[in-house]
Order: sequence, then C-alpha cells, then structure tokens
Amino acid sequence: MSQSMLNFLFIGISFAVYVVITVRLRAGSTKEYYTAGGGVSSFANGMAGAGAMISGAK
Repeated sequence: MSQSMLNFLFIGISFAVYVVITVRLRAGSTKEYYTAGGGVSSFANGMAGAGAMISGAK
C-alpha cells in the first residue's frame, strides 16, 4: 500500500471517528447546550469565569 493511500485512509478514519463522536454526544436541547444539563456547580462555573478573565488580562 502506498504512502498516499495510507494518508487518505488515516484521514478518512479520523474524520469518521470525529463524526461518530459528534453525533453521539450532541446536546438534546438548548438547556443541555447552554447549562451543561445543570451538572456544573456554581463553584466550578465561577472558577471557569475567573480563569477566562485572568487569561484575557495578559
């Protein structure tokens, strides 16, 4: 098998895995999309916000 064929095969498999993951883990509603289904605590949300502010302050 040539190098070109191996490259196309690897890229195709990678793309197929990406599509499968995307379809299987898709949010079912806007509530799940925007609030992670209510599974994120207020502390974790605050830490994420603080990290975003600190990283943007450089």
